[in-house]
Amino acid sequence: YRMSLISRDWLTNVGLPALIFLIWLGVLFQKAEIFDKLNQRPTGEHFWAQTDRASMALAYHTDKASFWLPRCHRAKRGEEGISAGEFPIIPYVVSKMYDAWGFNELYYRGFVLFLSLIGFLMAYLLMAKLLNSHWWASLVVSLWLASPNIIFYSFSFLPDLPSLSFSVIALYFLVRKDDGLTPSAILLFSFFAAISGLLKLTGLIVTFSA
Repeated sequence: YRMSLISRDWLTNVGLPALIFLIWLGVLFQKAEIFDKLNQRPTGEHFWAQTDRASMALAYHTDKASFWLPRCHRAKRGEEGISAGEFPIIPYVVSKMYDAWGFNELYYRGFVLFLSLIGFLMAYLLMAKLLNSHWWASLVVSLWLASPNIIFYSFSFLPDLPSLSFSVIALYFLVRKDDGLTPSAILLFSFFAAISGLLKLTGLIVTFSA
């Protein structure tokens, strides 16, 4: 009987708000027609920036370039195409997907969407920890996700949402333990904050403002 009460309490205070949050996320994805757009080539806002990242992943795949020498197929200066930009971890990982399964920009958008989803779920857990309520966490994060920009960038070729995701993960490790920060928590915070900043410098504003 006691276990039954515990299970009912968990379903009411944890399971149900989490389910509502996930349903809302699915509704937003459906409205944005994300799954119909995953095969699209770079399009829309910041087309040139999206093309640069997509080209970098394809160049890694075709040229087998060193991780430390990212290249673009269309470079205005220099025939070698060596490019400068953010830490190229996303194009490099995507290039390995191309190596394994063949070129398809679905993998690039899909990988960015995967990182974005992790960020959304970690944002929910972060708010649940800070507010001590899964219901309030569901409401707050659902309102946050209602921003069209959040959904648009969650499956684009740009690093904005992955950077934000790593920022949220870093912040989660700051508050995860009730008994204060541990050396492992500080290490994990520093690691994910660094990845966030390397992908998008503005990501450091989120983590270090905390």
